[in-house]
Amino acid sequence: EAFDETTTIAGLDAEDYSETVDDEETGLVRTNRAHDRLQRFERQLRVFIDRLMTAEFGAEWTKRQTPSGMLDSWKNAKETAMARGGEDEPLIAYADFTDYIKIIERSDNWKRVFAAVFNRRESVQESFFRLFPIRISVAHARIITLDDEMYLKIEMHRLSKAIEEKH
Repeated sequence: EAFDETTTIAGLDAEDYSETVDDEETGLVRTNRAHDRLQRFERQLRVFIDRLMTAEFGAEWTKRQTPSGMLDSWKNAKETAMARGGEDEPLIAYADFTDYIKIIERSDNWKRVFAAVFNRRESVQESFFRLFPIRISVAHARIITLDDEMYLKIEMHRLSKAIEEKH
């Protein structure tokens, strides 16, 4: 009511400025915040994984410690990006979001590197399981819900806290 009254006083016709438009704008703002958070989190995660894996397995860890086909996929993505004038980034910068959990939960990586960070494999898997659909929605310009935003904050906090303790 206050919104409608204010826009009428201002000379704007707010009669058909429906809640749907307001709800969509609110959702877009929420989704944009999520996008920003996810970008920062994903970059933090890449640096973290690369640092720990390099410390344990050496600079060429991607050749031996990634699941079959993953390294080739990263190389192809890098070649494509470079051909389009992109910056030369470390190979892990070309990983898909789903690649991170595959690296983390791989048996030898888990035992030698990540168990000490995350304690329970199921816990980190669950965090990624909750983040995947939100990441997909955000990446494809679909509005996320308040519940999605809550899960995003909680799961990123859980993972970031573990990561920061090992920095």
